[in-house]
Amino acid sequence: MRIGTGHRVLHLWSLSEDVVVEHRANGAMVVRGRWGAEWIDRPVPAVREALRRMELGPVLLANVETGKRGVGGPGRERAGQGTGQGRKPGPGQKQGPGQGPGEGRGRRRSDGPDQGRLIMMRVVGRLSHLIVRTLGVDDLRGPLLSVSPVARTGSFVPAPLPEETPVRLPADAVLTPWRSGFTLERADARYRVVLHRPEAVWVLGMLAWPVTPEAASAGLPLPREMTREILAYLAAAEMLAPAGERAGLRVG
Repeated sequence: MRIGTGHRVLHLWSLSEDVVVEHRANGAMVVRGRWGAEWIDRPVPAVREALRRMELGPVLLANVETGKRGVGGPGRERAGQGTGQGRKPGPGQKQGPGQGPGEGRGRRRSDGPDQGRLIMMRVVGRLSHLIVRTLGVDDLRGPLLSVSPVARTGSFVPAPLPEETPVRLPADAVLTPWRSGFTLERADARYRVVLHRPEAVWVLGMLAWPVTPEAASAGLPLPREMTREILAYLAAAEMLAPAGERAGLRVG
């Protein structure tokens, strides 16, 4: 998505730093994380390439299927640099092999050119509890924010918020200084948010009071599309509440 500055907002994907990808002699892949192991039998090339790149850092999944260079290739670190996801130790327990949705078994040679991408996205969806989602901009200044799962049930799906519905921070939101940014956490949330750039913190500051997405976009010196995408990520990370609920922000 292009924003008012002429730059694009980037939706990036990477594996959590404690995730290990193993390659078996029979061609299967095993993705191990803190909640166990996920087996991928007969992965198609798009799946292998996506996981290879996601091990290295945040990538554009669209580039994996098309073979484009850029954020998903040698220049990948530019939009995702400095993401600084904290390593959370915890070896996964081995599970038995099995084939889940999105693997390559039974794929026909006559499948259309988008079949590999469809399979790749199904596999990535299966692994969502092991994936860090990063919102970036192609301005070489690093990511805006990133969202890491802290629960096995995490399945991060950002979506635009209704423009006229007021929202604010939940009462138990905790903002903590962390490296060159801040972390945002809640006791019962399935995600942990890292705010890497001032723009993300500015949006967060608007949420100390009830505010509609439209008013937040109008009140900040940011492209509207950037503000809306930041709000969408915060909402998907369970860091927003309806304005009628008691809210607040504790600084750790």
